[in-house]
Amino acid sequence: MVDVGRYHVTHDKKDIGAFKTPTLREVSRTAPYMHDGRFVTLKQVVDHYNQGGVKNPFLDNQIILLNLTESEKQDLVEMLRTLNGEGWQHANSPLSFPE
Repeated sequence: MVDVGRYHVTHDKKDIGAFKTPTLREVSRTAPYMHDGRFVTLKQVVDHYNQGGVKNPFLDNQIILLNLTESEKQDLVEMLRTLNGEGWQHANSPLSFPE
């Protein structure tokens, strides 16, 4: 079954393939990644976007081939790891989500 993203909720064609993007805060502690959990590491996510994502008719035109070097990709992963902080351990999950 094809995951149509936000369209499932809004029934607006512009939302086909759109997904809510969670905060990057604590991102290195929130694996697996992507809406379907397909990536286990931040390196895999960075590699995915470095290659321009998955081509499809609904791909946002801002997702492009990045051509990052291995060093730049590692720097990006390390920067994402700096978004960790204290206090998250006591956060409660929301009981519901906005539509």
